[in-house]
Parts: sequence; structure tokens; C-alpha cells
Amino acid sequence: ILIIALLQLIQITIISIIKFVYGFKKLVYNSDEFEVRNSPLDKYASKLA
Repeated sequence: ILIIALLQLIQITIISIIKFVYGFKKLVYNSDEFEVRNSPLDKYASKLA
């Protein structure tokens, strides 16, 4: 049971790393997709700026 749990933990860790790297790359290379204009975040962003 311990071996199965370890494999599951490794699998979850690898998937999380892949998701993080993919999200980071998408954020860096396609920053125009993440425009805050015309969204609820715009109100907070304009207050912070």
C-alpha cells in the first residue's frame, strides 16, 4: 500500500509541475490573452496602480 501511495504522490507532483510550467509559459508568451480590461479585476488593478 505504501508503494502505491508513493507512486500516486509522484504522479500528482509531476502533473502539478507540468501544469505550473505550462501556465507560466502561457503567461509569458501570450500575455495579451491576460488583459485585465473589461473584467472585475480591472477595478482592483486601477485602485492598486
